[in-house]
Amino acid sequence: MSASSTGAVAAVRLIATREIATRLRTKAFKVGTALMLLIAVGGGIALSLIVDHQSSPTTPSTTAVVASGLSAAQEAAITETGSRLGSPVTITEASAEEARARIDTEKAAVAVIVDRGAVTVYSRSDLSDGLQATIRGGLQAAQVQAALAAAHVDPRALAAASAVSVERANDAPDREVGERIVIAMVGLILLTYAIMQAGPAVSTGVIEEKSSRIVEILLATVRPGQLMAGKIIGIGLVSLLQLVLIGAAALITTVATGLLTLPTLALSTAAIALVGFILGYLFFAALFAAAGSMVSRIEDSAGTVLPVTMFAFVSVYSGLFVVLNPGTALAGYLTWIPPFSISTVPIRIALGELTLLGAVGPTLLMAAATAGSIWVAARIYRHSVLYSGAKISWGRALRMR
Repeated sequence: MSASSTGAVAAVRLIATREIATRLRTKAFKVGTALMLLIAVGGGIALSLIVDHQSSPTTPSTTAVVASGLSAAQEAAITETGSRLGSPVTITEASAEEARARIDTEKAAVAVIVDRGAVTVYSRSDLSDGLQATIRGGLQAAQVQAALAAAHVDPRALAAASAVSVERANDAPDREVGERIVIAMVGLILLTYAIMQAGPAVSTGVIEEKSSRIVEILLATVRPGQLMAGKIIGIGLVSLLQLVLIGAAALITTVATGLLTLPTLALSTAAIALVGFILGYLFFAALFAAAGSMVSRIEDSAGTVLPVTMFAFVSVYSGLFVVLNPGTALAGYLTWIPPFSISTVPIRIALGELTLLGAVGPTLLMAAATAGSIWVAARIYRHSVLYSGAKISWGRALRMR
């Protein structure tokens, strides 16, 4: 079988199928996928429990108050103020001496004693801010009501005339923003995982084939570009399968627990994130393949593979900068600079700072950059994949004939 008889597409498919079959049978793929599925499902359940716990209202404890000399209006005002401020109280009547005795014997927490118009609050320890606000606010409210009654003003009519209504036009957009951010951040995490796992796998596979001389046998039947393309596509499809399984598990878990409702815009964000993943993977996988072709041993790969790894890491995590600093000018610039756009575009769409139409330009620019990366990597791979000896630099690899 030769490249001329099978055709370029068939040759690439043959190499990709070989990579897929080889990697699906590895223990690393099976164990890694199972572990990530467990993390996705367990993490979704744990997050839902945390959110439910934080969102469930807690019942405030009621404070026992002993009163001496308070009027019925003052007691009612203090009780109503406590309920409104979230510091409920129960008031019982007693004499001044008995009120102090209850505090001394810890049968009550607070005593409010009125003697000839002067109000004294008696307790064994410092009062909380909420309880202080309840007592002071209640007494002031009672004084205001008495003054209004003396002026023949109906307190209820005055309250109704000065009432302020606060309404939200629609609560759904705020929820959708949160859900879009969650989807974009999950996509960012999965993209990081895929590039950091699949990218080095491409370079390692290239180096292993060079060191074992298998590449010489393969290049007898296929061209270097076809070999590189098949390897990238095969490993990429395995990584995509893994991401689909993990993403589906996380999605089913979060929908089942009520964390996500999958609004239309959130699905659009997921689609943009998927496009970014494909372009980002192709961009960096090509560079990883080129880096692997420039060395003959795994031990010598650090100098060529590490710069690509760091470049990928910084590019992907630029999306985190956008989340923390969404309004900066740098966030807008990163949207248009490949490959930073693969993470910043979905995040900015999730934050509502970029429309789907506005994402077309950066996506097309990233596609062009990906094509350029593949062309450069193919040139390096073609020149250096059969090279044996000490590692060569990127500049020399580009100049080789």
